Amino acid sequence: MPSRTISHEHPTIMIRWQAVLFLGMFLAAMAFMVGYATAAQPEKAISIEWVNANGLTAKGEQAMKALALAPRHGLAPSRYALDKKTDNQQITQAVVRLAQDLKTGVKPDARYDRLNVSETRPDAGMLVQQMADADDVTAWMKAQAPATPVYKRLAKLLKRYQRMEHNHSWPQLAAGASLKPAMTDPRIATLRQMLQLSGDLKAPFENAAPTHYDAVLAEAVKRFQSRHGLTADAAVGPATRAALNVPLNKRIDAIRVTMERIRQLPDHLGEKFIVVNLPAFQLTAFDHGKEAVNMKVIVGRVDRKTPLFSNAITQAVFNPTWSVPAKIAREDFPKKLQADPEYLIKHGFTVMQDGMVVDAASVDWQSVGSYSLRQSSGDGNALGKVKFPIPDNQSVYLHDTSDRGLFSKDMRALSSGCIRVEAPRELANFIVNGNAGWNEKTIAAAYDGSANRTVNITPVPVHAVYWTAWVDGDGTTHFYDDIYRNDPITLAALGDEGDKKLMQLAAR
Repeated sequence: MPSRTISHEHPTIMIRWQAVLFLGMFLAAMAFMVGYATAAQPEKAISIEWVNANGLTAKGEQAMKALALAPRHGLAPSRYALDKKTDNQQITQAVVRLAQDLKTGVKPDARYDRLNVSETRPDAGMLVQQMADADDVTAWMKAQAPATPVYKRLAKLLKRYQRMEHNHSWPQLAAGASLKPAMTDPRIATLRQMLQLSGDLKAPFENAAPTHYDAVLAEAVKRFQSRHGLTADAAVGPATRAALNVPLNKRIDAIRVTMERIRQLPDHLGEKFIVVNLPAFQLTAFDHGKEAVNMKVIVGRVDRKTPLFSNAITQAVFNPTWSVPAKIAREDFPKKLQADPEYLIKHGFTVMQDGMVVDAASVDWQSVGSYSLRQSSGDGNALGKVKFPIPDNQSVYLHDTSDRGLFSKDMRALSSGCIRVEAPRELANFIVNGNAGWNEKTIAAAYDGSANRTVNITPVPVHAVYWTAWVDGDGTTHFYDDIYRNDPITLAALGDEGDKKLMQLAAR
């Protein structure tokens, strides 16, 4: 070997190479130690003088005003409370905590653990530097909160409801027969009072007795029902009465948790994006800040919840086949086959194992993992005419449905987790139109045809959110049932929901 030749014939060369190697290793080790020592010593902490021997400085006054903003964002002041003998470090910690809470949320909901939503809180040192450089800490703090119109509208709504709670006690509508137009009932006077407080009844009832259900009151009831996801039929039955009787503090809770969930979302939702509000059973598509598409959706039932997510649609699949998830095959199909042994044949399903078609009668549905169940495309396909896959999203996506009658229901938590859309053609136009070679005409041809076709598109961000309170672009307030019972979890993360200071400060 050449190395042996060198070592035998030229030992001095080998010694020199060993020396060079040793010296290199020594220098590398020294460089590492110097680098480590340098990195291990943090930069000198920035100190802001909020207080001095004379009390609060001008910057300290700004800090106090900044901390007083917490209730306006539904945050309990107790999270940022200062001792009577406060010092600069304590004020810095409180102000940093509020800035972090406004920027990324108090404590991201456990349901966000699986999402593409950053849970990293802003670096405290960076925030302190920004505060030190800021001419007005109060204005700087305001800029940490989401700048989206929906968040700002909710902040205004929160203030209104906090003042309402401070100034009024919310009445309760007694149980009894459903109240309908043209009826006379003592409870109608209470109904009028409630709708006046909620803002749904603005016109006086000069031409009607307080206990008479007139046409003006009927329109007010319809407005209230529409805002709460109920059928707007003017009949005040159990569902409408339950919505009317929700106390103000519960409405305030819904606003607070919705604001918190918005804080947890990415700063930029996209120029063109989709929001699916699960408890509202509603999809809204936005194009450069304006609502472009609005439709009903069907979401996961309580035992198969649709997860919250922030992701992007990257494809549209026209006339899709359906590969049935193993859980659905295992839990649902034995019942279907027991009721109708010909169910699979009638609905276009094929059972396969190792690429081979097998007889459904031979399948052990409790250990269905070794089998795959696929439904052919067509009119009866569960995914309808089009689906919109979302990569790495727990097999949850948006799609059409062959069971369109379900959209007429008020409570639409009825799917196995995917999101069924009411107007799939309209959504396809929003998502696909404008991509190379695609316009309304070519989309219509693919949609109305029978060929299975996959279209790769420019990603369209889609955010599945859980907002039990919402103010639309027209300024109309909406409240929705907490279908998955998520609100108490988020509310607990927010801290002391009964903090009296919150109401007192916000009602000013």
